[in-house]
Amino acid sequence: MKALADRGPINEILSCFDKIKTIELAVESLPNESIAEWRESQKIREKRERLRSEIMQLRGMLNRKMNGA
Repeated sequence: MKALADRGPINEILSCFDKIKTIELAVESLPNESIAEWRESQKIREKRERLRSEIMQLRGMLNRKMNGA
């Protein structure tokens, strides 16, 4: 029964890895700025920054969970 109770943090850690990978793939799928027009490139840049920020937050949360904090 204890093994099932301990599974929660592991699932959270795996979920963080999944989210990070999904976001990284989203960043990679954005078109190069040289292809898009200026306004579109600005939106792409903002989205890229927002996604990278989310990755950093998730990695911090993952690091805390893995270190038991």
